[in-house]
Amino acid sequence: MALFGDAIVVGIALGPFIGATIESNLTWRWYAGTLNNASYQANLNRIYHVQLIFDSCCVPFFILILRETKTDFILAHRAKRARGPDNRSFSTKWTERSKALMRAVIESPKKPTHMTFTEPIVFLCFIWVGYAWGILFLLTQSVVQTFGKTYGFSLLASNTAYLAVGAGAILASFLQPIQDSLFMASASRNKENPGQPIPEARLYTAIPGQVLFAGGLFWYGWASQSHVHWFVPVGGVACIGFGIYTTYMAVYHYCTDVFPRHSAGANGATSFSRFIFCGFLGLAWSTMNRNMGIQWAASCLGFIGLALTLAPVIMLVKGEGMRRRSAYTLKTVKEEVQSNVSMASCDTMDIQRVDV
Repeated sequence: MALFGDAIVVGIALGPFIGATIESNLTWRWYAGTLNNASYQANLNRIYHVQLIFDSCCVPFFILILRETKTDFILAHRAKRARGPDNRSFSTKWTERSKALMRAVIESPKKPTHMTFTEPIVFLCFIWVGYAWGILFLLTQSVVQTFGKTYGFSLLASNTAYLAVGAGAILASFLQPIQDSLFMASASRNKENPGQPIPEARLYTAIPGQVLFAGGLFWYGWASQSHVHWFVPVGGVACIGFGIYTTYMAVYHYCTDVFPRHSAGANGATSFSRFIFCGFLGLAWSTMNRNMGIQWAASCLGFIGLALTLAPVIMLVKGEGMRRRSAYTLKTVKEEVQSNVSMASCDTMDIQRVDV
């Protein structure tokens, strides 16, 4: 999972750098249309061409290497191929659900939306990780403008500075084994479910990570001055990347542990928040920088990040009580009881025979 988190954050950090490299080095042969195209649009076109070529080369590997791992769909696939001695087929409840595709498309957003506004844990994670992701994409604009204006960096050099976000995430991933060991050690203190790790133990490293995230915003803003060496604000950007990684990993694991049978809905809600915040917050930097200046614009963002340190603290202190009052947690307990009863009475709980 540490590598999974690295791939997401570092991949986003690499995107602008790769785009700037393409824009700076490819020749006119990569332009779409004629040489009369506007320069900006032509640059975008050749970037898209390279991405299309790369993605097309990846498709065969995805088809050959990646396999379905969701047990419900694997079971449904096996049931579809199975035939009984009297030439009857088998089906599962998931097979029947798949027949109503459009209904599933309409119904799928309901649970994440409902969980966001009815589950305090999901709502806190929604705001917390959404803001971190918004800052991640805001920096794609901010770093280029700041290093270009303050230090006279080219587009490629400015996006190279943005790689510090990925460097911070990689550094944070080295803490993940420590976080995992703390999580497993919490099992000895669990009075609610003895022998099981406490879900709130997933948040231990996220709290100092969030403080470092907010501090990195202050650091980056006030160090971005012409008389300060350019490497100093790069250190602030790395701290921001460190905090973003710890936030993402904490939210992903915590939602999965708190809502084991409804983790898709909880993580779907946090994913939606990331898209919302990165889409709108990323557009705010130019106006903030113009009206407030880089120092106070970054400070404003830092104060918000510092306030959001309360999110993991609240969940760490009050998380157990919020879980006990959660309708989805109670529903999970009820489903587990029913599942245990069914397993005891029928070895073929999931597959029912039906007429061809």
